[in-house]
Amino acid sequence: MLTARDEIAFDLYLILLKKFDGNSQHAIEIDHKTLRHDLGIDKELSHASARDKMKQALRRLEEEYRLITRKRRFFMNTLVTLLNYPDKTPYASPQEKYCAIPAEYWSYGWNKTFSFPEKYCYLINLSEGRASRGRLWSGYFIGLSKKYNISEDSLSKGMSGLRRFNIID
Repeated sequence: MLTARDEIAFDLYLILLKKFDGNSQHAIEIDHKTLRHDLGIDKELSHASARDKMKQALRRLEEEYRLITRKRRFFMNTLVTLLNYPDKTPYASPQEKYCAIPAEYWSYGWNKTFSFPEKYCYLINLSEGRASRGRLWSGYFIGLSKKYNISEDSLSKGMSGLRRFNIID
């Protein structure tokens, strides 16, 4: 998603993870109108354009990224099942090597305010900050760039944006 600059699919997947309650079916019932609002595309695009963008992002999450399956139901909300990558087994919350997105990300509206590089750099900071145990790592752009397959320039822009927001030092 990062190399393809697929921000809508990225945002949509984070929203789906947020909505997942850990149920045994690994499924989320989604309301398209609510999702369009959560993505922030309902105000900037017409109803039809916003619907189409969201449907395309759902299709990419299913077919290209293999992170979900969809079951469209007539006169009912779509049922989305989250999958583990790459084995396509039903999603389970990871027990290690994960980071939780703080509630502030959603309550402060950072999901709609941050640029795409700022969003993924925020997640990198959460992940690396947890792994770093207090040591300074932010100067290692070359290593982070290789680890996450992101250009140093894009990483630098995202981190600079987070500094402007006073999210990182």
